[in-house]
Amino acid sequence: MASGGFEEGMSVRTRALFAIALGAVFVVSFASVALFRARAGSTARVQHELLVVVELDAFLSALRDAETGQRGFLLTGRESYLAPYRAGAQGAPARLDDLRGLLAGDPADEARLTTLGRLARAKLDELDATVQTAQSGRRDEALSVVLSDRGMTLMDEIRSAVAEMSGAQQQALVTSQQEQARAGLFLVGTALGGGVILAVLTVLAFLGARRDVRNAERVAAERARTHDYQQRAISILSHDIRGPLMAAQLSSERLTRGLELPADSVARRSADVVQRSTQRALRIVNSLLDLTHLRLGDGLPLSPEPGDVLLVARAVVDEANAEDRGRVELETLGTGAGVFDEVRIGQALSNLIANGLKYGRPGSPVRVRVDGRDEDRLTLLVQNDGDPIPADLLPRLFDPFQRGESRVGARESLGLGLYIVREIARAHGGHVEVRSSGADGTRFTLEFPRRVPEAEARPAEGTEGTVVAEPATEQPGIAPRRSRLLETLCPALLPGSPTVDPI
Repeated sequence: MASGGFEEGMSVRTRALFAIALGAVFVVSFASVALFRARAGSTARVQHELLVVVELDAFLSALRDAETGQRGFLLTGRESYLAPYRAGAQGAPARLDDLRGLLAGDPADEARLTTLGRLARAKLDELDATVQTAQSGRRDEALSVVLSDRGMTLMDEIRSAVAEMSGAQQQALVTSQQEQARAGLFLVGTALGGGVILAVLTVLAFLGARRDVRNAERVAAERARTHDYQQRAISILSHDIRGPLMAAQLSSERLTRGLELPADSVARRSADVVQRSTQRALRIVNSLLDLTHLRLGDGLPLSPEPGDVLLVARAVVDEANAEDRGRVELETLGTGAGVFDEVRIGQALSNLIANGLKYGRPGSPVRVRVDGRDEDRLTLLVQNDGDPIPADLLPRLFDPFQRGESRVGARESLGLGLYIVREIARAHGGHVEVRSSGADGTRFTLEFPRRVPEAEARPAEGTEGTVVAEPATEQPGIAPRRSRLLETLCPALLPGSPTVDPI
């Protein structure tokens, strides 16, 4: 039996139980409809046969009324007896017509009804003849016809024919009633039996579904644990990799400085390649560490303290220009003082500048503007010229592992830069947005409050308790901020780092 979660479907046994239950519903429904129709047919036949019996009795009663009226008129000569006679003489043929409609299609009943009709016409003719004879003043002659027993003989034959037809209908009625009772019993039995079967199947299916839910929960828990282990393994591996990378970068820099290699020498170019490669690898490792924090639900660690975003921006721009020959332009407005995590804000700005340099038009500048004119919020804008971002990519631009094609076709990152920018903005209680068009290029806007909300601030690794902002000692220049920003990219290059022997 499959034990996967509901995203992989129910187990085969549960599926089978639900399929059987559904089939049972159809079978019970079909059988119930068939039995209901059979019972309805039996009921219709019972009603038909009862109606035939009633019509036969009514026909015989009408004929008797006619004969009684005829006898009374002949014996007394009173006209009042002619009323029941005429009613019976008119009602009997009408009843015969009704019977012909009810018995049409049954040859045996039609033959009996033909005989009954012939006898009824003869009886009615005999009654009519005697009444007319008496009305003409020859009552004795009419009485002699009655005394001849001819009318009694016709009446006996009519009673016999009616009794025969009524007996046949009574027998058919009993059969139809028995069929009606059987159909009713089968209908009730099917409903009750089907209900019991459906109840049992429903309970079994429910138990199977509950078992599948438990299996799915267990598998989901196992997957969550596996995912947690994977994320923690990535974190541990990233920490382990960062040490050798920092050692390689520091060693290559020391070799370059110590040997005073010419700029155009092969050794110098090789050392530069090593430095750039290790620096890029360190950025990837740091991005993986940030991703691990986010995936584990810890959020990005923050160390908010009083600082100046203008100084942070100058440090980041100077670093970018050192690698890209002055392509980054900086404009500052207002004041940049606030309480925020300088390293994280610098990291976000560095990622936005790197994105602009990578995807902007070759040789065109990347413009950075720091707007501190609002007393409550700080805004960073990074704009580059070039083709607009495709419309289908915009909604998922800040999702992890989203990468576009740079103009040189290189893929030097994991596609985490903009995702981390978004999370840094969120961690500071701010937001980031992008606008892109052919006329104005692409512009990213990162906005956050001057003071990080206490609920958003998370202490960085190695700190204890709540981070309390201490008054900062003003230092000229950007060197202090620059060294803090370098913590994210290459801590081994900072003054006072542990000595690493050249590789």
